[in-house]
Amino acid sequence: MEAAIGSETWIGDLGPARPADAVVSTTPHRPPEPLPRRAYRQLGELLRSGGALVDGEHFAPEPAGPSEIRARIGRLHAERRRAFDHEDWDEWWSAVADDPAFAELVAERRRRAAAVPGTKDSNLPPSHHVRLLRAAGFGQAGSVWQFDSSHALVAVLLTAGPRTATRVA
Repeated sequence: MEAAIGSETWIGDLGPARPADAVVSTTPHRPPEPLPRRAYRQLGELLRSGGALVDGEHFAPEPAGPSEIRARIGRLHAERRRAFDHEDWDEWWSAVADDPAFAELVAERRRRAAAVPGTKDSNLPPSHHVRLLRAAGFGQAGSVWQFDSSHALVAVLLTAGPRTATRVA
C-alpha cells in the first residue's frame, strides 16, 4: 500500500479502520512548510487522543545558539568514537545510484519524488516542526535523538481531531 504524505487523500488511501495509536515516518527530504503543516493536521485526525507520532528526518540546522553547541559536541563525540568512518546519507544514495543493479529502483525513486509537490528540500529546523506539531494539536513535541542533522521528533496528540470521510485538511 502506498500513499503520498500530505496529499489531499493520503490518509484515506491508507484506509485505516480505526484511530491509530502511533505513526512512524521517515522522509528522505525536508519538505517546505505547507506540506508538513497539512500532514500534521491530517495525522491529528488519524491518531487517537494520546497517540504518538515519531518522525525521523534530516532537518536544517537551528539558528546559532544552544542547539549549535549541542550539535558541535555531538560531532566531536562522534569523531572521537570514529562514528564517521562510514557513509553518510548522501554518500549512501550516491553509491546506490552508481550501482547498475539499482538503476531501475533509483529511477523510480526519482520519478516519485518529482511527481509529489513539495519534495524540494527546505530550511525548516526541528524547532519549526515542533511549532507546526503544536499548532496541529500535539501538546508534547520535541527532538528525542539527534546525530548531526538527523533527528527523531516525537509528538503526543492531546485531543483527537474530528474524523471526516474525506480527510481533507
